[in-house]
Amino acid sequence: MTLKSKEMLIISNLLTIFLISTTIKLISSLAISNLTSINQFKRDYYNYACELSTIYDSSEFIYDIERSNIVDGQEGLPLHLIIRLINSNTCSPLQGVYVHVWHANAFGQFSTGRTINSMKLNEYELFLRGHQITDPQGDVSFKTIIPGWISKRTNHIYVRVTLDSTSESAIYNGQLFFEEKFLELVKVSFPYSLHLKKINFITNQDDLVYNTNHQGAETTLSLAELGSGYQTIITLGVDPSKVIK
Repeated sequence: MTLKSKEMLIISNLLTIFLISTTIKLISSLAISNLTSINQFKRDYYNYACELSTIYDSSEFIYDIERSNIVDGQEGLPLHLIIRLINSNTCSPLQGVYVHVWHANAFGQFSTGRTINSMKLNEYELFLRGHQITDPQGDVSFKTIIPGWISKRTNHIYVRVTLDSTSESAIYNGQLFFEEKFLELVKVSFPYSLHLKKINFITNQDDLVYNTNHQGAETTLSLAELGSGYQTIITLGVDPSKVIK
């Protein structure tokens, strides 16, 4: 092989190495850019709901069961409640966690979770209480009613997210509220209107929890009419790596 041929071979090899190195850098750059774009897309798609949602102190959690329909014969305006959980760290749907909900009935009463028949110890008073496990989209769905107000508290729904069926592994405690204009309609509707004779109606502005750092608006439900009742969906950002005591 002549000297010129050797020089040409060296140049060719160097050019090949340069092209391979450039290609690797380009692929890496595109991968990082694509990952950034995906995360940005997720944040845009979920309207930044992957940010950690407001955490509230919860009322004492008691026993419940896995079910979607939690009405148990309670009278009130029907509500189809959909809760969507998003991992606040990754903006991805949070699948396989337990979402517990409970709230008062139209008269401001909570179920006790205790046995209702001393002869049947497996029967418990559990109206308007239950839990569901999030699906691949991070969703759970409950058939319930619009809650009534209670002493010193506006109408609200408790939400507790746990890693398993117990209450010891909570990763989120929250409360869901309703728009003030809607509550004005609720209080004069049957059977809620009967409750006015016993306990004064409490507005959002008079509710200390709702007004804590003005955060109640962050978990206020937006309702749409559905037949004789209403439907709503709310997205909550939850950090599954932090257990709340």
